[in-house]
Amino acid sequence: MRIIKTGYVKTYGGIFLLAGLTVLALQNEHLLDGNEQHPLPVSIDAAHQKAAAQTNDKTPADSHEHSQHDQELAQETNDPFEGKEVKYRFQQVAAQFAEDIKYPNFSKPIRNEEELAKYLPNRSISSSMAINLDDATAAPLENSPQISLQASKYRYYQGEPLLAEAEITGLSEGDFVGLSAYVLAERKVIANALEITRAESERAPNSQHFTISFDDLSHLASGHNGDMRIVAEFTVGGQPFAISAPVQYPNTIATLEQVGLAKVDAEYLVIPVHISTTSPGLHSVKANLYDAESGVPIAHLNGRNRITSSTGVIHLKAHIVTLKKMGYEGPYELKDIALSRGPSAPRNITERGMVPRDSYAVAGFPFSQYEDIPYVDERAQARLDFLTQLGRAN
Repeated sequence: MRIIKTGYVKTYGGIFLLAGLTVLALQNEHLLDGNEQHPLPVSIDAAHQKAAAQTNDKTPADSHEHSQHDQELAQETNDPFEGKEVKYRFQQVAAQFAEDIKYPNFSKPIRNEEELAKYLPNRSISSSMAINLDDATAAPLENSPQISLQASKYRYYQGEPLLAEAEITGLSEGDFVGLSAYVLAERKVIANALEITRAESERAPNSQHFTISFDDLSHLASGHNGDMRIVAEFTVGGQPFAISAPVQYPNTIATLEQVGLAKVDAEYLVIPVHISTTSPGLHSVKANLYDAESGVPIAHLNGRNRITSSTGVIHLKAHIVTLKKMGYEGPYELKDIALSRGPSAPRNITERGMVPRDSYAVAGFPFSQYEDIPYVDERAQARLDFLTQLGRAN
């Protein structure tokens, strides 16, 4: 008997482990030798033990009937690709995979808010916790107030002030709340808040909301990543309650200098991104393309190029299939841009680049100027054909 290797792998759809194992088997084609000893899965082993125990208590005729049943059970359980439910799962995975491979990995449509959230490069990391107003050192009670803290983004660059919001919810009427805020680096206070503004929260009753601002702290950053923590300290009834959230002021090794004039090249809208760098190597740019008039997100684009000198160009390419799927001919805006350099010796870490503007204008062109060519990834198509075959009914 040949046993397919198992393991957790990520598949398109992300929920069907069996389909994932199949894709892994297709990609690696590593099958174990039939002479190796491997335990049966628990469910299969238990089924055989139960069937054997029941057979001992049956008449010869019953035993013959159950022997046939056991053979059928063994045949069914030894083939992980049999059964209507499994076939249906494969059909679902194949359908989702078929839709996904219509578009290049470097030009994916953004069809909803969930997909956009995946492609936002610099989301902040928020913190929240319940507190016990009777005893700051005790565990919170049911329906205890909550405190929270969130910076405007996770990664800041030279010249950018650090901004955050703090909130406390679930207060009793008349509770007075004070707030102080500071920034820690290597367990030392390196800056206090320049300004804290209080406002009644619009999101929840009996709550208070605070906006916190700091100066540009890039000159105080230490280490390559410039790791820091914002700390907001609430004072309620004379007791302090502190909460923190991480931010960074990383060292930068590259700068986006300009976004050049876009043009149509066959089936692609090509957008040149000009960068300068103090660290030549493999650089990448990721960005989201929006319709300039409506602000609707259209596509997530990414490109990379090996920069061998202090300047270079990375081309972002939007495929006509992606643009037509979303239905916008432009003009566009390029936003949510992230510039980085891949890990390499001697530090072997991802290094960051600075993007000085929030958005860049990108020209649009009528779809009729593009070559209307479908995108085809032959390797991905082979995997799809395999999944489709597994999903077919006997």
